[in-house]
Amino acid sequence: MNRLILLGLAFTAVNCQFDGLFSSFYCSRALDKDCNNYSKHEECGQNGITYRNRCEYTQARCQGTQTDIAHYGPCTAGSHTNNTIPGFDGDQAALDFLCVQLSHETCPSTVDQVCASDNVTYQNLCEYEKQKCTHRDLHIQNSGVCA
Repeated sequence: MNRLILLGLAFTAVNCQFDGLFSSFYCSRALDKDCNNYSKHEECGQNGITYRNRCEYTQARCQGTQTDIAHYGPCTAGSHTNNTIPGFDGDQAALDFLCVQLSHETCPSTVDQVCASDNVTYQNLCEYEKQKCTHRDLHIQNSGVCA
């Protein structure tokens, strides 16, 4: 039961990413990750910092760093100024990382149905959040079965 509550809080936090404000609960989980366990795939932030991988970038966002990704690869002198990967702001980059992590989790079998704006009843919040990761405009209409 506690795991379900924790998962619910974590998944609800994913919805807050578009505001640029990360949930302290989810960020505590993200900050506990050892980013050395993720492959090196450097990205240059607009702040001139080279992030080893998306995990490090997401952790920086959780710690309040407000920067977008300027380009893939390490930063070089002047390479980060006024550049951003089109349509790929910092919140989206961090949310993508969080969604990939979620996609590798097995949802609990607990039935706590939610009705979403696509008029589909999802077995629980976890299943809904997995769908939301690929359909970002999805939102919960009500708890329970869709009419």
